[in-house]
Amino acid sequence: MALVPLADLGRYDALYVSPHADDAALSCAARLLGERARGQRVLALLLFESEAGPDVTELLARGVDVALAGLAPAARRREGAPFRSIGFERSGEDAEVLEAIGRLFTDVAPRVKARQVYAPLGVGGHIDHRLAHEAALQVLVDEPGRNLFLYEERPEAFAPGAVRVRLGLVAARLPPGANDAAERAGLARYLFRINAAPAGRGDLRGWADRFGSFGAAAGEWRSARAWNPQKAFGPRLQPLVHPAEAGIAPLAEDLWASVVPTRGSKTRAAERFRNAALAYARKVGGGTSHDHVERYWLVLPSLPGATQPARREELESVLVR
Repeated sequence: MALVPLADLGRYDALYVSPHADDAALSCAARLLGERARGQRVLALLLFESEAGPDVTELLARGVDVALAGLAPAARRREGAPFRSIGFERSGEDAEVLEAIGRLFTDVAPRVKARQVYAPLGVGGHIDHRLAHEAALQVLVDEPGRNLFLYEERPEAFAPGAVRVRLGLVAARLPPGANDAAERAGLARYLFRINAAPAGRGDLRGWADRFGSFGAAAGEWRSARAWNPQKAFGPRLQPLVHPAEAGIAPLAEDLWASVVPTRGSKTRAAERFRNAALAYARKVGGGTSHDHVERYWLVLPSLPGATQPARREELESVLVR
């Protein structure tokens, strides 16, 4: 497919908002490749990428069009800062970045006209992901004919309790029966795995950086502990489980293996990712026997009487098996 300039974007069936080049590929591989297999036009909008590196090449090779927004990533905006700053803290310039992402979405969405839009949930704390999440909720919701799904970032979502902490922080309101959709975890178990993803990406510089992020992560866990999914006043979300369609799981694994972040052996990193994905599939699979399962959070209308997402029954038949 093509690397498309922002000014030349046309219509697509699906739009994947990916803060960095590997985020949508790791988190939405089965969904993304399944749409391509059905002949749908798919666009990955990479917010904080300005050059077409190897991960972009992998997406293009699988029939996905890519657009690079070229915004400065947190690692550049806060060069030399510890991961605690990049992962959990806000700075004055973040408000400007949020506005820039909002303007980008306002410009791109009407031209792309995608029925299905996927944006990050913000699991794991990285500020680039959370800014993308907030801008999506501000600009991309409640549009007739458009469905906004929040995807669970991988490998961040593999950490026990990480998705639940994130849902608590955004005060998500869940439907009856979904209270326990996201796994609970004690503080020690949560902290034990929370640094695995940034360590694999090379964001952590030694033990001082690791320990420095523990305090911020623990603070978020405590803040989210009082969350009541039935009484919260944040976005209304519906969890939807998507098992990989026949023949798609091997393709998804091949995509993971190509883009999985690592500071060592790519083969070993891909195997660790696969094992974690299999374990996660057993947790969220909803009784399915599939080895590859992804979970999305459909954003429901926020106001009484608002238009329901388009073709809700069809979406559920595709995403929930």
